[in-house]
Amino acid sequence: MEPGSETQEQRDEVVRSMTRGMIAGSQAAFTGFYNLVFDRLYRLLLVQTRGDEDLSKELAQSVMIRAARYIHPFENERVLWSWLRQVTRSCHVDWLRKKGREPQCVSLELFTEPVAQGISEDDELLAALERCVAELDADEREVVRLAYYEGVTHQNMADKLRTTAKAIESKLGRIGRNCGESCSKK
Repeated sequence: MEPGSETQEQRDEVVRSMTRGMIAGSQAAFTGFYNLVFDRLYRLLLVQTRGDEDLSKELAQSVMIRAARYIHPFENERVLWSWLRQVTRSCHVDWLRKKGREPQCVSLELFTEPVAQGISEDDELLAALERCVAELDADEREVVRLAYYEGVTHQNMADKLRTTAKAIESKLGRIGRNCGESCSKK
């Protein structure tokens, strides 16, 4: 019988025996499963990753690992593929979440000149910080001064500036991002 000429009933029987074999720990069943599904999974992931071949290969491997770990008996090909699409989506979403949690690199090229002899790197960093703070608006400088130079709590600052602690926290975060961006451009 030529590949692809099997009936749906024959393909369903292959899925039943293969998934049961995988549960039993059969290497041959896993190899058959891999040969049956990997290319199709890869093509599906190419669409999901917008053509990123390397990421698609990485995610396809993750799907295969997860499928081998959590396989259970399937009665037909349609149900198997429905489950594999869910596993594929789950692996892709997990990768996106992980990528979103990775720290973003911030350029530390704060200095245009090498550190002068006799001046410590801490002094240079402090000088760069002071330059960034000097470029802030007066109200932003006040918030930075209170928070970092005087150690005033967010709630006490909020009371003094007639706002909320959450607003102070947001403002400090925004100032930090903006200051980091402007310092890294110099």
